[in-house]
Amino acid sequence: MTMCLNQIAIIVENAGNSVAFYESLFGVPRVGGTVFKGKVPAKVQALPDPRFIANWHMDDRDFFQLELFQYQSPQSRSFARQRRPWDIGYSRMAMEVNDPVAFHATCARRSVPGLSSIKSIDGKPYFVLHDPNGVLLEVGPASRPVPSHLRARFAGVGLSVPSLDVALQGSGALTGDDAVTALAADRDVIVDSLFQLFPALVGLTGGALVLVNLGLLRRMRGFGGAGDLQLWRVPEGFIWLLIASGFATVVAPDSLSIAARNLLVLLLGGYFCQGLAIVSYYLGRLGAPRAVRAVVYVFVFIQQLAAAVVLALGVFDLWLNFRRHGAGPAPVGFHPDGE
Repeated sequence: MTMCLNQIAIIVENAGNSVAFYESLFGVPRVGGTVFKGKVPAKVQALPDPRFIANWHMDDRDFFQLELFQYQSPQSRSFARQRRPWDIGYSRMAMEVNDPVAFHATCARRSVPGLSSIKSIDGKPYFVLHDPNGVLLEVGPASRPVPSHLRARFAGVGLSVPSLDVALQGSGALTGDDAVTALAADRDVIVDSLFQLFPALVGLTGGALVLVNLGLLRRMRGFGGAGDLQLWRVPEGFIWLLIASGFATVVAPDSLSIAARNLLVLLLGGYFCQGLAIVSYYLGRLGAPRAVRAVVYVFVFIQQLAAAVVLALGVFDLWLNFRRHGAGPAPVGFHPDGE
């Protein structure tokens, strides 16, 4: 999993000088700014009564920004000028340009502080310089062309750590690489399970198409002879197939277990539909508008807990007979408007 860089924040000594530096040298425009003060910044920054100026710069990416903060209370202090690249912590910021050699010449003409000579790394030119706050900037070739209206793109940050192994472990937890690695390791198992359940998935897809077509036909004038889907239920004897297939998935040999899992999935799909019928029945009893019904159905399909409750309604309807409670059953028959 690749972790995308989308924000860099720098504490600056002088907001005006820093904004002018990044705009004039690197061509990254200031896109906004404000002054933060009051209770909310105090809570976020964990500082008593802070006040600081914020400026934002962007390159050619929609979801990236460089934040420049100048604190007025407490007042920003110079730190970057005293640190060295090997000191623990974030030590430098990386920029990329289309032509590092030409950009180096531009920096030399402007007498940019801290400008080093060009060094070749893997046959590519790199050099460093300092911004007005003493922050070390590493400049190298662009990974993809920088647009003509800009002169540079923010490429990353450099971090010096006391233990590379510990840092890499922390980075993996932060970016989710561990989860991705575990998922990749289980890929074959997941694919194999899906292939084993292919017959059941085909059956569920076919059943879903049948239900959709029935729903459409029920709304066509002149189509009759269909029972009310709100009262539909799985045949009573199928509950024993559900129990037996669930038991067989655990204790049966592999070949029989695969068949049992397919049967279990098909039966669960049927009982889920029965649960939906119960939900539809009570929505009809309550006279819920179609918009409300649509919201309920969408919620059931996107919320796992709600789907589990609907499935449980379908399974336990055999014993609790949910559609015989309250005002009694809805009349069996066809209604073109679905009510």
